[in-house]
Amino acid sequence: MVRNWRPKKCRRTTRLQTNCKFGLKVFRNNYFLIAKGIIKRRRIFPASLPFPTDDLPDMLRISTNAASIAITDTYDTQGSISRIEQGGEYACMHKPSGRKRKSLRRRKRNRTISFWGRRSCEHPVVSVIIPAMNEQKTIRDVIREAWQVHESTEVIVVANGCNDRTAEIALAMGAQVLQFDQPLGHDVGRTIGAKASKGEVLLFVDADMRIKSHYLRPFVNAVLKGTDVALNSYRGPVQRRQVHPVILAKHTLNTMLKRSDLLGASLTAVPHAMSRRAADIIGISNLSIPPLAQAIAIHSNLIVSAVHHVPVGRLNRRRGKSSGQDLLQQVVIDDHLQALNWYLSHTDPRGGHNDLGRKREWAGR
Repeated sequence: MVRNWRPKKCRRTTRLQTNCKFGLKVFRNNYFLIAKGIIKRRRIFPASLPFPTDDLPDMLRISTNAASIAITDTYDTQGSISRIEQGGEYACMHKPSGRKRKSLRRRKRNRTISFWGRRSCEHPVVSVIIPAMNEQKTIRDVIREAWQVHESTEVIVVANGCNDRTAEIALAMGAQVLQFDQPLGHDVGRTIGAKASKGEVLLFVDADMRIKSHYLRPFVNAVLKGTDVALNSYRGPVQRRQVHPVILAKHTLNTMLKRSDLLGASLTAVPHAMSRRAADIIGISNLSIPPLAQAIAIHSNLIVSAVHHVPVGRLNRRRGKSSGQDLLQQVVIDDHLQALNWYLSHTDPRGGHNDLGRKREWAGR
């Protein structure tokens, strides 16, 4: 039986609350029978109730059958009686005055893809690759947004060196999880995930950045429309007196590759996407060294474009320093040096840039 059934009043509404899964709400002379989790803010309600009527309070006298429900007496702040008459599958609400209120149309839901119970497609169009290491706080939100990128999507989480529930949460969200007990190192998870992917578009994101799906779709759409490599146009804070060394390395590499139009756009930054064809030309094993992969893509005359701006500098968490040094910073700079070395070895000592006719042999070099 229902206990402590008392009307709870406020200035504009009178609401009857109960600890059961139903209640009667009076708002501006409109009456709503509420079933928690079933009906919210609606002026029509199902004809059959999902709970037994034996527990209803005495002030509600309800007659039910398989097809309809009628509430003959209800609580009213003005002492009037409202009636709910039968109306097919749904019961239409009447005002106390007797004037029939037109049933409102249901709200149109956003056309977003439901991710609950999702599983990776057998033949996906998009493969979202998410390297993760101890990211249980953010992995759920990252996967949720990944499912909404495209209607035919697979999500691959490369959980490496995790000591928390990252892999467990990813499995519960329907993602394909590649689990490694030991850490794989910086960007190696991209190669592992790409090798296991089946999609025609490879989208790379990080597990520690909550990026909404509408920021991710432009990269996928650009590849589907013909772009081979779609980069994040984020170029970093370049207006400072002392620019970060990694930002300088990105700009330097693009200039050497004769793509100064890219500014600081780089495969080092997420999100970015590429086609399956581009991944094969670059070499999936080279994806673990993003600057090298970018140099190969540009040198191979692939279509590389900065398609959308995502300010990942604000989203990227600050990492601890060892002995006052940022070890990751040095790793990224070394990756750019390796990319420059590869490019010079496949062009000439000046990287294909003009020497303006200088006779170096006369100077003995």
